[in-house]
Amino acid sequence: MRNTIWSRTVLQASLIAKKYAHLILAFTISLGAAFLATSSQAAPFEAHHKHIEGMDQNEDLDLEDPAAVFEYVLKSSAPEIHVGPTENYAYFKFYSQGLEWQGNMRLEVNHGAVDKVHFAYFVVPAPWHEQELGEYRTFDADAGLTITQNGRFDYAISYKGIERRLLLNDITRIELPGALRGKDELYLGQAHDESGLRFYLMFDTQALDFAYILDEQAPLRDRLIPFYDADPKIQVGMRSGFVFLREDEPKRTRLIGVYEDNTLRNNYFDGPFDQLPDAWDGEITVRGAFMMIDSEFAQEIDRYGNYIKEEGSRVVVAPYISYWDVRDFDPVAECLKHPSDSIEYRTCLSNAFAG
Repeated sequence: MRNTIWSRTVLQASLIAKKYAHLILAFTISLGAAFLATSSQAAPFEAHHKHIEGMDQNEDLDLEDPAAVFEYVLKSSAPEIHVGPTENYAYFKFYSQGLEWQGNMRLEVNHGAVDKVHFAYFVVPAPWHEQELGEYRTFDADAGLTITQNGRFDYAISYKGIERRLLLNDITRIELPGALRGKDELYLGQAHDESGLRFYLMFDTQALDFAYILDEQAPLRDRLIPFYDADPKIQVGMRSGFVFLREDEPKRTRLIGVYEDNTLRNNYFDGPFDQLPDAWDGEITVRGAFMMIDSEFAQEIDRYGNYIKEEGSRVVVAPYISYWDVRDFDPVAECLKHPSDSIEYRTCLSNAFAG
């Protein structure tokens, strides 16, 4: 059993932020304004002096009152909120009282009636302090929230006269290109995380391990470059810090590393481990994959990987290395001695990820 795949905690230090990260949706509120970039809009430009001035806003916002912050977030967002991450988290950030706050909202759509919104916000952890600032609360009819379902991926919410439409990410029509399927693999669906990158999540039925394969047909939103003096097949994203391996057979790009400091900070580049393709109705479920890994453990989770007896907790699917240095990938270099479609190669990678 590989703890890098399904441990209940990625890294202990990330618990500070994870304590408040129950939410969802894919919008960002920066300096009090909502930016929802589309293909027809230019990316937001921020001058430094505007950044500094923005830190002086929202001084009167009661940060100890989740209802007040929830109202502020809804007022600041656009009428239509497009939720990109595939676990339906809508992310945001804002400045108040000299600090940057981040948070998320989430509609819990996989557990019966959709009758509540999870809402959380917090100050991102930093290595130079141990302060835990943040709040978490659920909003439902008793709190004055109304939720109307217009379709499987279309919801309307109303709170204190504020009406917003939440458009979740429909991945059900995204097929796996046949050329990307490796030997003995099943397709779990496409995973979209906060980084903006898209991955095909695969499960190897022989090596009993998962793999995130980069969707290179979608906008890359990063630039891959050689990773210092590592093997030329190993490349790193300049923006994300994600490390990728160019495989020959099949010809594809596999995620093999996430920068550990990003995981500790629980930021947008902490990896796709927590953005599984919940809406996929295809070849195998998360629980089905774990049935092949450990049937006894699989009894503890539902089809999506949520722990049945631990509300708000789910398995971690992280078949990659949390790294600090290029030398952390030395075990991967050993795997490159084998053909990339061989069981020796696939097993070697699995062991490398397990550490």
